[in-house]
Amino acid sequence: SEPLPVAETFTFRDEASGASLGDVAALHNLVTVVDAASVFEQLVAADSLLDRGWQAGAGDVRAVASLMLDQLEFADVLVVNKTDVVDAAQLSAVERLLRKVNPTA
Repeated sequence: SEPLPVAETFTFRDEASGASLGDVAALHNLVTVVDAASVFEQLVAADSLLDRGWQAGAGDVRAVASLMLDQLEFADVLVVNKTDVVDAAQLSAVERLLRKVNPTA
């Protein structure tokens, strides 16, 4: 999902009640799970969100890679999974990519 709208959910106030999710819950971290086996393939894919049925709305024509980069850049924590199915060179390349995209995660 899109990271910014998820985070903003905690700041919105209901006009009728004045209540906010932030009154009862806190967002401490935004975690993104990265598939080590397919991250490079997904980042260069030409597919749009619409092609995959993932669009946020009728006019959403963004690329899958754009959403993935948003998720990687916005995260506080990046978890790399499927490390058991890639070799050491690919895992090292994934780690280098993540450090460049989001050096503080």
